[in-house]
Amino acid sequence: MNSRKEEARNLKKENRHRLVLWTLRIVWLIANMIAINYWRFFGWWFLIVCSLILISGLVFIEKRLQPLEMKWSERKIQKKYPFMKNLKDGEKITIEMKNGECLKNAMLVSRVDKELLVLLKPDVHEGFVKEDIRTIKLKSIKTITPSS
Repeated sequence: MNSRKEEARNLKKENRHRLVLWTLRIVWLIANMIAINYWRFFGWWFLIVCSLILISGLVFIEKRLQPLEMKWSERKIQKKYPFMKNLKDGEKITIEMKNGECLKNAMLVSRVDKELLVLLKPDVHEGFVKEDIRTIKLKSIKTITPSS
């Protein structure tokens, strides 16, 4: 029970952190737009300094924001597709599709965003042809179970 409370606290903390960084990003852009509009009063060098500060500030904010966005996206996918939690690359799986098709003894090659890359004939050692690899959207999958 403590782990759930701790997880909820961490999630709230991450969401607050994301909100602060997004707000900072917007304020940063507005402040720089205002500064760049009034560069005529200070000279051409002020425009260059403001542009460099804008770029370096946005790079810093993006570096801080990107890992939070990745965690948030991963959490969202795992909540929507619970069968994704225990999958590992290279694992042999059986995929049951929503249209009734069943792919047995397939090997999970990789997961990219909301798609799975699956090798249909993993036992062939000489090589495989392009038709052996299939991309499957997560929304078309009913269940995934490990093959033995």
